[in-house]
Amino acid sequence: MYRALTRRISNNEPMYVRYMADKIAELKGLSFEKVAEQTTENAITLFGLNIA
Repeated sequence: MYRALTRRISNNEPMYVRYMADKIAELKGLSFEKVAEQTTENAITLFGLNIA
């Protein structure tokens, strides 16, 4: 799926985030959930979000 998408994607759009996270998980040998958790924590830290 990822390879087929990369040939067609010309814009970085939110609708592709799931595919990118799936590929990251595959490459790093992690679960999708772990990648989602870590990237969420990174965004909170980077943007100084106050998530309760």
